[in-house]
Amino acid sequence: MNFRKKNERTFKYPGKRMAMDGNTAVIMCEREASDAAGAYPITPSTQMGEYWAEEMAKRHVNISDRALVFIEPESEHAAAAVTA
Repeated sequence: MNFRKKNERTFKYPGKRMAMDGNTAVIMCEREASDAAGAYPITPSTQMGEYWAEEMAKRHVNISDRALVFIEPESEHAAAAVTA
């Protein structure tokens, strides 16, 4: 048998391996790519609204160097209108 070492490649943006749930993964991507979020706290997306509000409170800026905006509507129908 012939065992060879895999070619070692270096990546410009290697990132970090992390274990997380889907809601956290979405927010970690969206906080960098989006300017605003509208979220109504309803299972299973409650965490996503909480995480977004938390990032906004920390004054996180996205890759466009813009501050995040968060809108929490008062009802499910208002949430549909805000995010449409």
